[in-house]
Amino acid sequence: MKLFQANNFDPSNITKLLTEYNVAKMDLVFLPLHHDQFWYLVVANFRHGRFEVLCPNLDLDSIQCNAEKVIFNFKMTFKCAYPRFMLFNIFQMTTTFRSVICSKNHCDSGVFVMKLMQSHDGDKQHLFKAEDAKPLRECMAYYMLTHPLNEKYDTLVDTKRILNMHGVTVGWHQ
Repeated sequence: MKLFQANNFDPSNITKLLTEYNVAKMDLVFLPLHHDQFWYLVVANFRHGRFEVLCPNLDLDSIQCNAEKVIFNFKMTFKCAYPRFMLFNIFQMTTTFRSVICSKNHCDSGVFVMKLMQSHDGDKQHLFKAEDAKPLRECMAYYMLTHPLNEKYDTLVDTKRILNMHGVTVGWHQ
């Protein structure tokens, strides 16, 4: 969602994308964002009428300006895509900022953002521990490498060897 972070932002560039996916009928829209060498997540929570900025870092101040720009640009794009939308006024949606981990380690932020996109339902309050990073990283790597839609799995000889070495079998690639 780098487009929403651009300094020369033009809503018309991505208005078609919002209408193509019919964003106005969704409950949650996830915008994973990269800023200052770590990832965070902006959630347009239409169900509860708010934007949620979920940061896998204690330093919320470091992303606040960037997140506010992204949210404003998203609002402008939404208004361009749905000029006659009447269910709610996107410009009246509030914004909440929340840290989801008590850590200053930026390296694992992407792992936590992927897990948030997988599990956030707009209601739960997530709080990770620093020690959650390693098992999450392992699970996600396994999931992505062995997923049936991974077209490159059959060519990953080293991956298969490592999985076999640890007694891991992958049923759909036998």
